[in-house]
Amino acid sequence: MGLFKQIKATLSYQSRKLGDAMESPEVTVDNAINDMTKQVAATQAAVASAVADTKQLEIRLAAAQAEATKWGDRASLALDKSDEDLARQALEKKLAVDAKAAELADQHQSQKASTDKLKATLGEMRSNLENIKRQRNVLEARMKTAQAQTQMGAAAAARTGTENPDQLGALLDKVERLEAEADAAMEVAGHSPGDTDLDAKFADLEKGDSVEAALEQLKAQRSAD
Repeated sequence: MGLFKQIKATLSYQSRKLGDAMESPEVTVDNAINDMTKQVAATQAAVASAVADTKQLEIRLAAAQAEATKWGDRASLALDKSDEDLARQALEKKLAVDAKAAELADQHQSQKASTDKLKATLGEMRSNLENIKRQRNVLEARMKTAQAQTQMGAAAAARTGTENPDQLGALLDKVERLEAEADAAMEVAGHSPGDTDLDAKFADLEKGDSVEAALEQLKAQRSAD
């Protein structure tokens, strides 16, 4: 939808808030510019928050990966000292941290995708705002025609006892979509509560085998070296 239709949609929205009071074209365009400026500022704040969340996940992921490496090194040290029991304990820790790191990696990927989408929306909103500012005088002239047509349509509706349908334009739809995306970007993906207990039970069953398998793999690697 073009810039003029976005302004016209804003006029329709403002008219409902003001009891369908018609404003001058200059005021209408200026109000639309002000509204879009506020929307851009709000979206920019949402992007900043989403970026911060992404960076926080990156820090947590790096810390988990470093911890997994630490426990792997400790398992190797325990084998150097011929202490297989201690090596098993270290590998058990490493496997738990590896699982946590994998979960954080998934969360980071999802968060980054949402943040990138939010950034793209912000860029589009900024571009539309700049276009409206550049075409302000043209839009004012066209708005006069639009107001005249709106008034004629309202008069016709009054005579027939019907009302014209509201014209909700792309600008309002875009803002509502942006708000939904911003909310979605704040949510962190996770397992459903119903799966937690079942996953824990299977994890307990598999943990012992996983540790033994990891120990044997470490032994094999060290023998090969």
